[in-house]
Amino acid sequence: MGIYLSGILLIVGSLSVVIGVSFFVREKNAGYFRSTMLLLGLTAGTWQIGYGFFGLCSDFYICSIIRRISIIGVDLYILSATVLVLRMAGLSKKTQYILRSILALLGFIDWFNFSKPKVDQFVRVGNWTKFYGVDCPERTFHSFFVVVIVLIALCAWYLWYIRVSFRRDKILLKRIFVANWGLVFFSIPDTFMTITGQVGLPTSGLGAGISLIFWYIATEKYNTFSISSKTMGNYAQNVINEAILIFNEEYRVVELNHFAKDT
Repeated sequence: MGIYLSGILLIVGSLSVVIGVSFFVREKNAGYFRSTMLLLGLTAGTWQIGYGFFGLCSDFYICSIIRRISIIGVDLYILSATVLVLRMAGLSKKTQYILRSILALLGFIDWFNFSKPKVDQFVRVGNWTKFYGVDCPERTFHSFFVVVIVLIALCAWYLWYIRVSFRRDKILLKRIFVANWGLVFFSIPDTFMTITGQVGLPTSGLGAGISLIFWYIATEKYNTFSISSKTMGNYAQNVINEAILIFNEEYRVVELNHFAKDT
């Protein structure tokens, strides 16, 4: 089973990178959401590919190095998603800055401590490497960090949800909610079960991939961050004899029809 899980992680990790890069290249008018999707794709890929190779590696020293790199993806992924939600929740810039600074500090502390070799004990079983969580302050802090960031993201998501009025926006936010809680569910085997001394399975990386796919599908179908000719429609673009301009949240023109160009 283990070697198959590693293979799935490698595949999903590669897919995550493709999703992030393709969204960034294609959705040029998506603003902050565009860069966030790129970062989510790259960090999810780092997370998943790292844990995929981790399971296939028989050298425990190399395993510890791979794991240390993978934890960068873990912390940056959940931080990136949370920062996006904080930005869209309608909080003041000062409040956003304070919360981002606190989360960035906690994330760095978590990476520095949780990526240490002593946090996990590696065991080679057949052709696959397993790991057992060691009861230590570093692991306790990681669990604390995960709980804090989930609670902050949930509160910010709620503020974002009550702030929007269009049905399209609310459907998008519901999809994002499901995606993030899917990640929490898949994190149970390797984040929380290891606290009880049970063997850890790197399913959280798989959850990150599934979460990212949910994000991608939701934004492609219900995206209101990038208004383009797809959502305006050819009629409004080219038939109505009036100038039409569409602005993003930063009050920059993201789309205009040819009547506006001629004026």
